[in-house]
Amino acid sequence: MRAPKDIRIEPYKIKMVEAIANTDPLSQTSLTQRADTLVKSNYNLFNVPAQDVVIDLLTDSGTGAMSHDQWAALMHGDESYAQATSFQRFEKSIQEVIGDDFLIIPTHQGRAAENILFYVLNHLADESREPGTPLRRHVLINSFFDTTAANVMLHGRLTADDIQQSGINFSTITDPDARHAHEANLKMETLIGPNQLVVDQTNPDEYEHGVFGGNINLEKFEDVLKDDNLRKQVMIVMMTVTNNTGGGLPVSMANLKAVRKLIDQYAANDKPLIEGTPPLMFLLDACRFAENAYFIQQHEPGYADHSVAEIAKEMYTLVDGATMSAKKDGMVHIGGFLALKHKGLREHCWEYMVEIEGFYTYGGLAGRDLEAVAVGMKEGVDDARVKQRVEQVRQLWRWLDDAGVPVKSPCGGHGVFLKGRAFWTADGKEMIDARDLPGHTLALELFRKYGIRGCEIGTIMFGDYNPETGRPDRVAPGEDYVRLAVPRRVYTDSHLEYVAAAIIELFKNREACPWRGMRFSFRPNALPHFLSHFEPIPA
Repeated sequence: MRAPKDIRIEPYKIKMVEAIANTDPLSQTSLTQRADTLVKSNYNLFNVPAQDVVIDLLTDSGTGAMSHDQWAALMHGDESYAQATSFQRFEKSIQEVIGDDFLIIPTHQGRAAENILFYVLNHLADESREPGTPLRRHVLINSFFDTTAANVMLHGRLTADDIQQSGINFSTITDPDARHAHEANLKMETLIGPNQLVVDQTNPDEYEHGVFGGNINLEKFEDVLKDDNLRKQVMIVMMTVTNNTGGGLPVSMANLKAVRKLIDQYAANDKPLIEGTPPLMFLLDACRFAENAYFIQQHEPGYADHSVAEIAKEMYTLVDGATMSAKKDGMVHIGGFLALKHKGLREHCWEYMVEIEGFYTYGGLAGRDLEAVAVGMKEGVDDARVKQRVEQVRQLWRWLDDAGVPVKSPCGGHGVFLKGRAFWTADGKEMIDARDLPGHTLALELFRKYGIRGCEIGTIMFGDYNPETGRPDRVAPGEDYVRLAVPRRVYTDSHLEYVAAAIIELFKNREACPWRGMRFSFRPNALPHFLSHFEPIPA
């Protein structure tokens, strides 16, 4: 038996439980039922009924367990339409965590905050553009997640130069669906791909302190800023912490400080989008800011004696604003916010949010939801809570890595990323072509055989689509990952041990898979992993 010092205990007691519907997930009946479910769901795991899932690692967004203090706080919900006391507590709590100089706008989740922000910024860029000057439309970032990219593409502009350089004659395209598909692909190539400046993730040995693979590449970043023409096309700079698309890997405090310094060095004399804001604003996509702070505490020199809360607040001192899905490190089932330091920009955001979210003191949330966020933000930066969460994910990663399963290394904070292409490689030969969606195939087989639901983070999400072949012409760079995102305070180590054992068994027997990939049978232009339909390629 392990010594007490070697046992990691959960920093909470379990007061309420939810039954897992399928207590015999490996029976032939269960396998047959799940196979039928996949057919009915068009081979899209987002269409699979939750009661058919044994262990659900599709996302860690809004799937965590709230504390007894959060449930109690719901009873204090003030459901007044305007200026509810629940908003006052919501705002005060967030300011205590991120800083009193932020103005807080509630939203129902992070993508709503992004929608408001990018709508407003693009309109301000249009209005403030002077004749003969470039349009400010680019968002420099370490990595976009899908919803952020979707909002950038939704509100971003294509120029005549973009269309000319693409070689596509849009005037000859009469089919609206085909036109939208070409526009989406062109926006992806113009607004998304070249603006992701994450460090080279093919060389983990070069990560700062061996773990900060979410950092922005400072050399590439400076190359943009020091070029007057390129810099003046930049609308804002963002940093996703932790870097979800990049494997949940963290961003160092040194990298955040360097980005801040370079912005101040090169953009100090540029014209701001709106009077009163900095010439070039720096924002966080802060969904998992507490996990990021924990990595800084554990790995960055000089921070070992600082609490997660102290480190998090220092991170926020470096930026001008943040978008936040509180469904992650805010520890709630629904909720988010947009935080800004500049009153004029906030008022522009108010105007749009009242149209789409609701009054600016509730933002699409009930008063009880505001109360849950107010408690959850403080619980989110508790050292014991963050340590247990990150170390539990790391244990799952360690089991898989030790068994030789191809996983992204080092381990990130919120989930384990399986390497889809490498998983289906045997004796040096690829069993599944990269254009046949190996990551998605792995996710489907993991559900079919074991009832475990994950999410592809690869070609479906970031590639393109050729409707004539049902295959992408451009695949995701590097890998097709399957993200196993672990909900907060939900699963025990024994649940995750089942996950690890299932993946290891599947890896050993991967040649028995009945499929050799998947093809699109339907793909929408935006957020394709949510709504696409697929059909299997038989072995």
